[in-house]
Amino acid sequence: MITLNSEKIIKRSLYLIALPVLIILILGIEYLISAKEAINGNYEYSFMLGADAIPIPWYMKTEEFFIKYCIGYGSSLILLTVGYVFALLKNNKFIQLAIGVITILILYYEYRMFLNAIP
Repeated sequence: MITLNSEKIIKRSLYLIALPVLIILILGIEYLISAKEAINGNYEYSFMLGADAIPIPWYMKTEEFFIKYCIGYGSSLILLTVGYVFALLKNNKFIQLAIGVITILILYYEYRMFLNAIP
């Protein structure tokens, strides 16, 4: 007969929740740092590869769109991760629904940015 160790399962599930949340949170902070650098005059659009690269769409070649995109997307990623963790800890359906609505609004915002950037 197989017995389940509930402490081990809980510990593993916490890792499965915490690691993606940390990665998304760090990515949001990286977007905000990139926007700060662009505002300070260090804007340079290039296809970046490496550990410090953040995904930037091809239509963000102008500084204005780049700053708007980084501020909007970075802050929304941070908001989503904080809301996601809060919804998991409180197990509140209203908070989970609000996070879903915020996610849809973020996707709509990115879609509108894409349409504005098309020449």
